[in-house]
Amino acid sequence: MTPTQTPTPVLFEPVGQLWVDHARRDEIIRDAAVRHTDVQLTRYGGSGWKTYVSRFVGANKDGTVVWIDAPMNDAAGGSPTLRVGEQVGISFRRGRCKCLFTTTVTDADGLQPQDGSAAVPGGTDGADGRDAEAVAIRWPENLQEMQRRVYQRVTPPHGHVVNVTVYPHCLTDGPVQAAGVVPRGGVLSEGRLANLSAGGLCTSATEKPPFRDGDLVIIRFSPRPGGEPLQLDSRVRHVMAAPGNRWSVGFQFVGLETTTTGQCRLAELATIVSAFRRAAARG
Repeated sequence: MTPTQTPTPVLFEPVGQLWVDHARRDEIIRDAAVRHTDVQLTRYGGSGWKTYVSRFVGANKDGTVVWIDAPMNDAAGGSPTLRVGEQVGISFRRGRCKCLFTTTVTDADGLQPQDGSAAVPGGTDGADGRDAEAVAIRWPENLQEMQRRVYQRVTPPHGHVVNVTVYPHCLTDGPVQAAGVVPRGGVLSEGRLANLSAGGLCTSATEKPPFRDGDLVIIRFSPRPGGEPLQLDSRVRHVMAAPGNRWSVGFQFVGLETTTTGQCRLAELATIVSAFRRAAARG
């Protein structure tokens, strides 16, 4: 930026409501159950964040329970051992939106009643008249509906420099979604924000980072000037040499849909991405 150039102003305006109202929440859940919509289930365990694929197979009439197929690991093909009371995150597509909610497992034994209490019957009936592949989860208290365009990456506006610091993720610390405490273990890598979306970011670094694709790390950055830093669990997606003796490092945010705090962070990311996009359009 030359001395005569000034940074493009960025106006951070909230993007819609954090949660949809309960009537729309119920409409979305019931419609997804009728359509057997594919879902992604996210959980945190001893080996970190894991994601699984599943689909809606039922929802009861009184709006207390939703059934999904037994989740499967998209890569390894295995099914997780879910525990009753375990908190998980659910995400799925609906038109031009992505819907997310956090919930708990209420029945991990794979039994969906077929006695008329379900608004939508499940898939294959077992010998006892109940679906042998279904897992019951609690009807969500809140549901978040995000425009899918916030998952399209945008570059920071002209003159808007955002430094990104990467820390190791200690599995014994559990999920990290609050920015009040700087992660322990020292800095792994530093770079500048190259692009951002609600799903991840890419940095430009001067040195090759000491991690590989798939590693779980903690990202810390302050996209709002003077604002509180965002601190997010992330998975390394790529480490590639870039022009100018630099390194392009991509990260995917993980686990945001599993807690209310994480969903608030996701809403903030959507606000920032939209602000960057509007600033770019103004030039």
